[in-house]
Amino acid sequence: MKTKKAKQLLTIVLSLLMLASVVPTVSFTAFAIAAGPVSDWAALQEALYDGGDVTLGGDITAPAGASALSVPKNKTVRLYLDGHTIDRALSAETENGSVFIVSGDLDVYGPGTVTGGNTTGSDGGFRVKKDGFLALCDDAVVTGNHARYSGGGVYISGSNAEFSLYGAVITENSAKNGGGLA
Repeated sequence: MKTKKAKQLLTIVLSLLMLASVVPTVSFTAFAIAAGPVSDWAALQEALYDGGDVTLGGDITAPAGASALSVPKNKTVRLYLDGHTIDRALSAETENGSVFIVSGDLDVYGPGTVTGGNTTGSDGGFRVKKDGFLALCDDAVVTGNHARYSGGGVYISGSNAEFSLYGAVITENSAKNGGGLA
């Protein structure tokens, strides 16, 4: 009697295994859900570190003592200004006074403005470092930035660094060499 029940159980298990082998499998993919719009310097920096799509929810001004915003190497960010301004708000030349330092890939979409960088070196608005990529697109405006030496608006500083301009404006930036772009 025991062997008959064992055979029945074995038959059921084998039948289930055979059924499982012919039924198509379903896989699930996890998708990152974009956080809501960012509205302060710290939240914007965190979103840049995470990568992906980032939308501004209001004008953002750097608090006193804040570092430049940074896009890390191997991250891709699409930043939608959505009609707002990012302002580093530096009235005097400051060491490392850029608004953005780009080591990864950053696409900035307007309308909106990046302003207020003021550095003792080169790179008032954006510094694009080795292997970095910056694209300014669709009515993004880079204005009111200053660098003591080069690249008041955008400074391309590293090997294999790339820059593209698609319907954006770089205006009224200043530097000894290349007030807009160097």
